[in-house]
Order: sequence, then structure tokens, then C-alpha cells
Amino acid sequence: MKQSTILFSTLLLTAIVCSFMLVIRTTQAPESILGTHEAGEASVPQKAKLTYMRATAQDITVELPVAESSVGKEFGVVGKARGSWFFEATFPIEVRDPEDTLIASGYASALGEWMTEELVQFVSEITITTAYTGPATLILKKQNASGEPERDASVSLPITIGD
Repeated sequence: MKQSTILFSTLLLTAIVCSFMLVIRTTQAPESILGTHEAGEASVPQKAKLTYMRATAQDITVELPVAESSVGKEFGVVGKARGSWFFEATFPIEVRDPEDTLIASGYASALGEWMTEELVQFVSEITITTAYTGPATLILKKQNASGEPERDASVSLPITIGD
């Protein structure tokens, strides 16, 4: 029973994210979603660079939201990360304002076998519960069960929170 509930929830979340991606891709030109990139780099607009801390685009990529894009109070996060980024199939996500105040947090969930060194698709749904609107930073953090700072890794990108 529990396993079927988890499977159903995963399938439902996947369907929601895929629908979200389809709506965005059909309302924007492909270049505005994927941008241009050099071989081996993450697929982001040239003017909007992701900031990696102890990580590279080969470790984690963020497909949605696109850096420097506007998002609503609820938005999806989609991408791929190496299995080493996950612990128990999740890793933390934060949204911080320009003063570094935490305005939302959540977890990305693996959509496949996460006990691998290969890239694994992940999804998350983030909800901003505060009244904050404006510039923010989306931060995806490697799950660090050890708590040792030298094992921390992250990728961050600028976004704008709208109404």
C-alpha cells in the first residue's frame, strides 16, 4: 500500500512538472528557455550565469526556472544532479532575499534511482509563503549528511519573485 502511494505521488508530481514545462516551452521561444552555451556548460542564457560552489555544471544543472526569470509565489524547480547530491533521494533548496534572509525552503526529489554517480532527474515545488516580492536567489544544496563544511556544495541562480 505504502509503495503504491509513493509511486502514485511520484507519477503525479512528474505529470505536473511536465505540464508546467510544456506550457512554458509553448509560450516562449526555445532560445529564451535554453539560451546558448559552450560545450560542457549548463544550458543557461549567456547573460545569466549560475554560481557554483564546489560544484560544476557536470554535477548539477537547473532546467527550470531559468536564471534571471520571474517566478510566481509557487514555482517548480527541475534539473539533473549526480546521485552523490542526494541522500534518501532528496537534497535541500532555499530561496533567499538580497539581505540573505531565508524566504522559502524545500527539497528536490529524485525521479529515478539516486544511488548512482550518473545524473538523476529531480523536481521540486517551492511555495513562497511570505509577502516578499522582488529579486531573490534560488540555492540548490548538495545533501551533506556529515555536516562537514568542506563537503558542502551548491549552485545558485538569480530569480525574481512576483505576485
